[in-house]
Amino acid sequence: MIRKKIVIEAIYGLGELIVQGAVTPDHYEVSKTDFAIAKRNVAQTIMLEKAGTKNKESKSFCCKTKLQKITDEQIITLAKNCCKTRKTLLLPARYGMGDRR
Repeated sequence: MIRKKIVIEAIYGLGELIVQGAVTPDHYEVSKTDFAIAKRNVAQTIMLEKAGTKNKESKSFCCKTKLQKITDEQIITLAKNCCKTRKTLLLPARYGMGDRR
């Protein structure tokens, strides 16, 4: 089966909530042929952040919930890197990425 798209998901905060399935991430689909963003769904409503030595859930970022978590340029760059990795390893690629902005 040949897949024609790359799926990228993104959230604000620590990735633990996405692993637990406790948050719905933003969902982007990118065409492998021309790297056009074919689909986008902005969904996140809660995030996990570091509070001292513990993690705490936060809804204080509510003004950002309707915004894309990563830029179109970052989405396309990630998609291109996935294609390069796939060609090199001959295996599907799965990335985890952090950005401290």
